[in-house]
Amino acid sequence: MNTRKANIKQPGILADRQTANSRSVVRALLQAFVITMVTGLPAYSAPDLVSDDDLFSGFSETCSQKIIYRPTARVSQAEHDENGNEVIVLDPSLKSPAEKSRRIFLAAHECAHHLFGHTSAEGLIERRYVVGMIAKQELMADCWAAEYLGRLGQGGDMAAIAESFYRRGRLYAVNGYPSGIERALTVRRCWRKGLKTRRNESPTADENASFSDRSD
Repeated sequence: MNTRKANIKQPGILADRQTANSRSVVRALLQAFVITMVTGLPAYSAPDLVSDDDLFSGFSETCSQKIIYRPTARVSQAEHDENGNEVIVLDPSLKSPAEKSRRIFLAAHECAHHLFGHTSAEGLIERRYVVGMIAKQELMADCWAAEYLGRLGQGGDMAAIAESFYRRGRLYAVNGYPSGIERALTVRRCWRKGLKTRRNESPTADENASFSDRSD
């Protein structure tokens, strides 16, 4: 009889254990979620640092921000870490060799946000409350990145960068961001300006003619 009673009670005991385990799992997930929301970093792994091979020459002298790979909704972003240091976040999808041109451009774009003070307290307030400031800041960063890389003779296929913006058309202008067409025209104009400066400063330098047949 005692054995039967013990056996009868076992399913209830197992159910209680399963419930306790489920609660532990839910509690752990909630803790991970809170850590992610507070720090901005995924709780499941540390971010990967980008190696020098992933950047453009002169980055450390001009920009110097730490660049990390971390999943981000906007593919790239400029921010500050928990110690207040400037960092540039790139989505892991940009690790692919096929994404090299885009990776270089976005690193320069986010560097520009830091250089222009867009990530400072004042810059963030302007971005949030001043009408048209988001578009202005984005186009400033696009232009600086394209012109700077043009002067260096780097950046890979900048025509592909501009065309990727252009394909988004005018519908890309959401949440205050400039349209894809605006960004494409800005990248093309500023890239040409950078190439022109490069030619004037170094007449013997090879011209990167990535826009030669595709710019108009």
